[in-house]
Amino acid sequence: MALTANTDGDRVGSVYPASRSLTSRQYRWCRRSRYRGGRFAADVHLGRAAAYLRLAGLDALYRSDWDDRVLVETALAEKRIILTRDRGLLMRTAVTHGYLVRETSPRAQVAEIFRTV
Repeated sequence: MALTANTDGDRVGSVYPASRSLTSRQYRWCRRSRYRGGRFAADVHLGRAAAYLRLAGLDALYRSDWDDRVLVETALAEKRIILTRDRGLLMRTAVTHGYLVRETSPRAQVAEIFRTV
């Protein structure tokens, strides 16, 4: 699919159906992915959710004094998935693995993260 923009101005590079079957080669790549294992870096909007993720036994970094540049650099260096409520952060070209959390309540955010990521 070509690069397109929706009414919010978000850009989409690739779209795959949820039921897309993987070939055995693609499946092996997914299993070897360096981003598996629940290692996250949460932005300033997700402090309480990061605490809940740590209580659940996951590796979730959070610092309230991080700016976006430092968050992205840390996530890339430590092979972490960025969790954010800021669409602009995920649109940075350096970001390779990230998730936009849509829920507003910290407990609902954690449930969304468990369902999706």
